[in-house]
Amino acid sequence: MDHAGYSSPHPVCTSACRHLPARTLTNALWQYRNRVLPTLPRRGNALLHGLARMACSTRATNNTTKRVVEADKPEANEEDVFGDSELSELSEDSSDEGSDYEATRRKSGKAPPAKKAKTGPGASKSTKSPGKKGSRQTNSLSLLPTMPLDVLFEVFSHLSPKDIINLARTSRMFRETLMTTNATTVWKTAREQVGAPDCPSYMSEPQWAVLLFGNVCQTCGAKNIQRVDFGLLRRVCTNCKKAHLVVESKFEARFPDIDDEVLGFVLYTKIGGWSHGYARSSRFFWAADIDRMVRKLAEYQHNVHLRRAGAQQALKDFKARRMELVQDVRENIKEREDWCDDFLIGRYRDKHAVIEERTEAIIRKFISLGYMASDVEWIRHQRECQQPALLTDRIWTRIRPLLEPAVLQKKRERLEREMKGIRSARRTIVHTSYQEFQTTLMPSQWKYLPRTVDICAMEPFAKVVDAEADVTVTVADFVEAFRQLPDLLSAALDARKLTVRKLFENRHHLYPFELWESRTKQPPPSAQEPEAGEIIEDAGPPSQPLDPLDLATTVFACQEEPCSGYGSTAPYLFGWDGIASHNNCRPDSFSPAADRNLWYLQRIEVSPAPPKVAFSVSGSTAVRAVVKAAGLDEKTATVSDMDAKDLRFECSACTAKKKVGATSWTKPGYKWRDFTYHCTVKHHSSVENVVVVISPENCVKVKEDEMNDPKRAKNLWTCGHCSTYHNLERREVVLEHLKTLHNISTAREPDDLFFLERTISKDIFEAGYPVDAPVTANGSVKTINCLVCCNGKPSGKNRVFNLCGVKSHLNDKHKIHAPIADVHYR
Repeated sequence: MDHAGYSSPHPVCTSACRHLPARTLTNALWQYRNRVLPTLPRRGNALLHGLARMACSTRATNNTTKRVVEADKPEANEEDVFGDSELSELSEDSSDEGSDYEATRRKSGKAPPAKKAKTGPGASKSTKSPGKKGSRQTNSLSLLPTMPLDVLFEVFSHLSPKDIINLARTSRMFRETLMTTNATTVWKTAREQVGAPDCPSYMSEPQWAVLLFGNVCQTCGAKNIQRVDFGLLRRVCTNCKKAHLVVESKFEARFPDIDDEVLGFVLYTKIGGWSHGYARSSRFFWAADIDRMVRKLAEYQHNVHLRRAGAQQALKDFKARRMELVQDVRENIKEREDWCDDFLIGRYRDKHAVIEERTEAIIRKFISLGYMASDVEWIRHQRECQQPALLTDRIWTRIRPLLEPAVLQKKRERLEREMKGIRSARRTIVHTSYQEFQTTLMPSQWKYLPRTVDICAMEPFAKVVDAEADVTVTVADFVEAFRQLPDLLSAALDARKLTVRKLFENRHHLYPFELWESRTKQPPPSAQEPEAGEIIEDAGPPSQPLDPLDLATTVFACQEEPCSGYGSTAPYLFGWDGIASHNNCRPDSFSPAADRNLWYLQRIEVSPAPPKVAFSVSGSTAVRAVVKAAGLDEKTATVSDMDAKDLRFECSACTAKKKVGATSWTKPGYKWRDFTYHCTVKHHSSVENVVVVISPENCVKVKEDEMNDPKRAKNLWTCGHCSTYHNLERREVVLEHLKTLHNISTAREPDDLFFLERTISKDIFEAGYPVDAPVTANGSVKTINCLVCCNGKPSGKNRVFNLCGVKSHLNDKHKIHAPIADVHYR
């Protein structure tokens, strides 16, 4: 297990050993190891640093013990065929520059000359003697190499193999010390503590440690190489494998003059450079190992050729040893790879345990500053939390300015979410009182009321709704706001009307007439009426000039997404009355559609403002043609004038339809508003050429068919005399209410009851009157459906043919040359 990364000594180590004399140092180490160390996590570097501080403070010397400089040199192995790659890693960064001990050694023990004292007028006066050192001691490791060798080895035995490797790279002196035969126990003890496989006889302990615990390619020096190829006994990267491995099948081409017998004495692997980590059936050899083995065999064969004594037996013994070595390596690959996998997994878990502990420490730091756990939880995946080093005060000081701005933003978002729930509860109180306020108004005024969310945005209400979270809000807190509500509603309506008027005035140049002309100057166009005596005209002139916003030709379109989204045509708003009553196209949480559209309300931002509208040129142009067809003057005809006419219109460009399940054909008839929208949807550019006023007889039939509109069966009716049904009810319930409570047996719309649709529907119910079946130019009636197109189930939406047309259709489109009645067409 890798325990590198601890930079400060454990306080127990320092306090227990600081003042011990040199002769009891060994006993103190054993006491620390047997009593204290088992209860603490392994911290090799901390222990080493603590003992170094103790050694510097006590100035312990022991002349009877061998020094580091007197350590034995490592013995050379004459049959070492692994080269220097493993050992050379220990010499990386082994420069002695800056080593206080090496500087002293080079000077043969002589102290460096003292610096000359500064003289002259600028010299500072000091009472301190030149040769006297300060009483404050420094944490220097300069005297560590002068410690007794047995003490030093005892310290090193508490390090992990990775720490010992790093220590051997610090200077040449440490490398030479750790490479001696006396230091073998240090490497062995460290290896056994992590449960690593035993070192084979053909490798030294340092070589084995570098192979198992290194992380760089032993050929090119590439870092972070996690896998060891135990077949080659090398840690190499993929690029080096591709460059240096020789597959057995290409040995003869690579070494044409070499007998393939040499391959039996060379280590090999089954994982090539292009194998992506998977074993193959081929054998791959390291090219340098082959070269080295060829040279080694050449030496033995040269001795045999010179007929030296024992040369033949030496060659035979060497081959036997090599074959035994290769066999031993192959037999232990599985065991070593399993340990390596377990070690990597354990190191991964240890690393993430440290990361998790660091993250939790950072979270605790922020919580102690007043943040909530939800504010800080997101930082787990930040780079500052993913470092495998425990949190210290120095690290916290560095990373806090990097993390705290985002944590503060998360806190603001949390408070806003909490405040949103509090505001919602307060809006519920407003909604309940708002419904009570509606009962004080006439039902005909309800359609002009804004939404609850719009009410809550008004200043008297917003002041209470947006109060601090710790303020308790009750119904009594809104009493004064509701007392001001009538004036607030009137002011909001006036402001909205002023905004719409500005939009209208900006587009008045599109009209070929003067919109500001008084209605009194325009005589009623009774001579142009198609049905004489049907319109009841006003007896006298109006008392005030005509407002252009009341004209029927003043057409606006809603720009909000529920009305104009997804590329569809927005429903038209006619005159000021249509604009003022258009408040509920965007449902809020208190609207009747809230339960059905809850998923939608959670994804939109409810805006406390009236819907945005824009003047519609196409709608206004279409209405002008409809007004002229109705016999009114487009310059002065108002919305109420068109409603009073109550005419029905049909489109000459559209053919008659046969509804599903019906036996007769009908021609659709529209109210003037619906006809305008129909012409826009169908893209009729010349409305004056397609608009036709339906005769009074057929108009009655259309109005009777309008009673079948599915919307009339919905809970959208209310009484026109009281506010009993402010939540709206079915038409039958309201009629019964009128009979029992108001003694009205024959109710009239919209005087006694009316249909209150808060949102404008884009689906127009096409009521109609019966007509004859459509006839083509050759006199054939188009009543035949293609059963192939409609899968045997014709409907009113399918195309109809005459007999000749359906046969041509089946032949051209479906390749049916002899169609059969009731099979292919009906």
